[in-house]
Amino acid sequence: MDSSTENLVDSLAIIKQVSLVLRKYIDEDNYQEVINTSVQLLSELRNGALSPKDYFEVWTAICEQLVDVECYFCQVLASGVSGEELYEQVQYTPTFIPRLYLMILVGSCCIRTKQVPAKKIIYDTLEMCKGIQNPMRGLFLRNFFIREMKDKFPYPGCRYETEDGGDVNDSVDCILRNFVEMNRLWIRMQSGKARDQEAREHERKELKVLVGTNLGCLSQLEGIDAEYYRNRILPALVNEIISCNDPIAQEYLTESVIQVFPEDFHLAGLGHTLECLSHLHASVAIQPLMEELLERVCDGAEPLTKEQAAQVTNTVFAFVRELREKGNDLPLEALLAIEIAFLKHLLRGEGDQGFEEMDELCELTLKAADGMALDTAACQPLFTEFLLLPLERYQRQVLQAEHYLKLFDQLPAVETTPVALRMAELSLAAAPLTAAPEAEALLRFLRQLYAYDDSTQQAAFARCLHLLCLEPAALLPLVAQLTTAVAASAATSRYIPLLALVAVLLRRDATATSAPEPAAVYAAVEPILEALKAVGARHTVLATLRVAAFADSVGDTEKAVAMLEAAIALLAALQGKERETVHTAVVCALLRLRAPAKEELVALGEKLVAADRAMSLALRVGAQTQCAMMYAVKTPSALLLDEEKAKALVAECEKAVAEAELGLKEKNAAKAQLLGGLVRVSMTSQSVVSAEKLQALYKELKASEKLGHATKRVLEALKPYVA
Repeated sequence: MDSSTENLVDSLAIIKQVSLVLRKYIDEDNYQEVINTSVQLLSELRNGALSPKDYFEVWTAICEQLVDVECYFCQVLASGVSGEELYEQVQYTPTFIPRLYLMILVGSCCIRTKQVPAKKIIYDTLEMCKGIQNPMRGLFLRNFFIREMKDKFPYPGCRYETEDGGDVNDSVDCILRNFVEMNRLWIRMQSGKARDQEAREHERKELKVLVGTNLGCLSQLEGIDAEYYRNRILPALVNEIISCNDPIAQEYLTESVIQVFPEDFHLAGLGHTLECLSHLHASVAIQPLMEELLERVCDGAEPLTKEQAAQVTNTVFAFVRELREKGNDLPLEALLAIEIAFLKHLLRGEGDQGFEEMDELCELTLKAADGMALDTAACQPLFTEFLLLPLERYQRQVLQAEHYLKLFDQLPAVETTPVALRMAELSLAAAPLTAAPEAEALLRFLRQLYAYDDSTQQAAFARCLHLLCLEPAALLPLVAQLTTAVAASAATSRYIPLLALVAVLLRRDATATSAPEPAAVYAAVEPILEALKAVGARHTVLATLRVAAFADSVGDTEKAVAMLEAAIALLAALQGKERETVHTAVVCALLRLRAPAKEELVALGEKLVAADRAMSLALRVGAQTQCAMMYAVKTPSALLLDEEKAKALVAECEKAVAEAELGLKEKNAAKAQLLGGLVRVSMTSQSVVSAEKLQALYKELKASEKLGHATKRVLEALKPYVA
């Protein structure tokens, strides 16, 4: 058992023992011994070895016994003993702490029996409490004072009302005085060695409710209204909260003020409370306090009238304007926190309600941020939240808010990129863009998504491009502008929106009159293809194939053939898996063509085969077996069907593998690759590659002793197809 626990156990044991004696003297009606024993009991509150938590436990145990003592003293006074004499008698108690507790206790009984005016007792005991300057002991003593007197503070119609007993002004004055002193004692608990600061903060927070009791007592006083609260109580509270300059105290007390007083009081004193928020310590989280305040004001038992709602809005607006115009030293992040809380309040309505006010708030924010650092770690999440709130509420309608857009444009990308991404998400769930002004505004809003090399952002912007459903006269110039802008980006992933622009241009809507003429499409696509070449051949080939398919669909044979030739020519710049993927796309495009004549298609096929012959053995085997499959497949038009050519390509591949100057293990790997290609051709046409040929090659490979691990895996995968 540590020393702290031992001290607590000893104190509680003494309290238990003395309580038995105290009960005995109460039963014997020996009030002099009751006083003496109470002094002995209260002396445990002088123990300086107790931690705040243990002291609280001891204090609570003693207060439980004092309930019986108070009842006994009331009986003594009712039996004819003079209250003033008993009150004077306890003042001769030699030890200070027990003396003050007994004065408060007897004074409470004197008020209850109306033998001494409440005003006299309350002011006298409150003044005597100044004698205890030890922070912890003083806090608990003053809490005992407020606990005993809370139902005895004078007010009109009070049951303890007497002549010269005081009025509600005296009650407010005493509670406020006690509040100020308790707050200062509470703050003094923080002083001490720096290494113990965290422990002291924890101890302080455990005792914060003692200080807050005063506020609860104030809120329950009879005889005060909203006007009195605004003019008398709130200014005093605000002054103490601001002047103490202690973050822990400021945060707790401000929150307590907001919680304990009724909604109509807060409505009346909104300006004072806002002023308090603006002067809090920089480390205090203002936003949740502001949100709670506005929630209390607006979500009372009775809804606000239109006039009251307008009053709230006007008051907060005036406050924010004043902060900016007076050059208040409030940090930008604190101002943003206040504005965000207010913005949440503005956006609670329906329809367009709050839209103009939101834009006006953006204007104020823009002016407040002028010349200040906007990309600090503290400001970044706040600016992002500030912009996201209206976006969630109004979605694409924010594009009509002048100052919202100006603020968005002025902020660094780190703060606005999440907003642009969210706008993209919301837009995809909304209606297509059929009006040029809205389309231009949205794409301008999203422009930073293609400015940086982030494929997620590029893809989000690309998806929004598919929302464009404009007339050709508006679409073509817009696509040209976007092509120039995206091409100017240094992002390697800019190919994503460029491919989307190609898709938008080639899209054929249900109403042909709404689509651009093919010649206009070709002219618009050409710069996009040039921009794609700067990124890489793969994406250029894929876009070129899409243009070829478009030309084929509109019956433009010449353009379709030209695009296919261009795509085949670009294959030379590709290697590895990338070339295999694109080669497959070219083959599929050739098979889908309908407009060109057979001779033109055959010529294209031969150009593709010729391009394949220039590749390495591995690429050549894969490409030529794919071309063999192209000649073997039976399409509805059968324009490319030529099994003899397919067989010739297969034979050419077999010869190339057989004549390759490779080691046995490498040659077996090439044969395994060839077997894979032949399996695909055989699945298309067994007259080109028979099952027997597959089985013979498979057995030859399996019988070889020089097989790499990769080759073995290939053979295992092909086994079901050659069995």
